[in-house]
Amino acid sequence: MKPINTLSFVLVRYNVVGPKSHEGQFHMIIPWANHFVQCRNELTLDSVKKEKPMKISQPVTIESILLANHVEAADGRLFISGGGWSILRRPVPQGGGMALSHIGVAVIVAVPWHQTNIQHNLKIELRDEDANVLASIPVPIIAGRPAELRPGKIQYVSVGLTTDIPFPRAGDYEVVVHIEGSDDSERRWVFQVVDIQQLAASA
Repeated sequence: MKPINTLSFVLVRYNVVGPKSHEGQFHMIIPWANHFVQCRNELTLDSVKKEKPMKISQPVTIESILLANHVEAADGRLFISGGGWSILRRPVPQGGGMALSHIGVAVIVAVPWHQTNIQHNLKIELRDEDANVLASIPVPIIAGRPAELRPGKIQYVSVGLTTDIPFPRAGDYEVVVHIEGSDDSERRWVFQVVDIQQLAASA
């Protein structure tokens, strides 16, 4: 690098190479003993961008749970009808008897990159107010790695379940969802069942 004058600073000009919105030049003046030097260097955005390290210990988590009248999952999407309620009003036949209630559960599971292509067991439970399990449904899930998926990205798995439940009585209930073997993955949806007496048919 050849000195071109005798001054106490260095003038350095940089060319920044990258997307057009980021291209350009800038100058930097830095102290230098008895030299004035002009030089040209190239920087790329990739060379200065630091990638975040991949968290290999990141667990599978349940991102959301929703109770609805009916839920179906198809092509990675959830089709929900009448979602988000917390009170189930069920008709009770005249003279007693146990009526079936049609309900749906929607669940979205987040699967980290290093947990893809591995089977994980999702469990959906229906419990009463005394924490007694009335129904337990295992749902195996596997998230793959599509060719266009960038390394380190999270995959989301949509689960939809619809069933007919004979609630033994009116009162408080909850749907509890968790991933087997994954600590702190449990999510809950609390709701109430209210009986509506049906009127007797007139003669």
